[in-house]
Amino acid sequence: MAESIRDPLQLCQIDLQQPTGVGTGGSAPTTSLNVRGTLEVCETDTYQPATNSLLVHAVGTGTASHLGRFMMVDDGIAYLSTSSGGGSVTFFSANGDSFTATETGLAAITDGIAEITDYATVTGGTGRFAGATGGLTIVRRRDLSSPLSSGWFYGTIDLAK
Repeated sequence: MAESIRDPLQLCQIDLQQPTGVGTGGSAPTTSLNVRGTLEVCETDTYQPATNSLLVHAVGTGTASHLGRFMMVDDGIAYLSTSSGGGSVTFFSANGDSFTATETGLAAITDGIAEITDYATVTGGTGRFAGATGGLTIVRRRDLSSPLSSGWFYGTIDLAK
């Protein structure tokens, strides 16, 4: 599916459900993959006045080592009073294998530009990512007048053998 996305604005029209099955981890030997990639994201924010927060839904595509062309779906909450938040993100590789991570993050906003840094802990996945662990740092830059952002990420995914 990620192959068919050509225009970043098309990302705003995609609505994917995150997979529910994740690996269990365990004590099996692992193979570590150093992962680096770039991404383009479309984000939809819904203001929650009771908590002064935003419910965030983001869909993106990109290219990364060990993933090839991928799609990602990120759902979380951003607290406006602290510029912090958390949620979960799932990356879908070109062949359909996926991994899921929980994340926490911070945003620095200057002149309407948000520099967003998320720290993701890999909690499992499907296919070759079943039982995966690891961590990623995801950095995006977003002009708050647009739903689009772009960025990069890096980290390690430990595969169960």
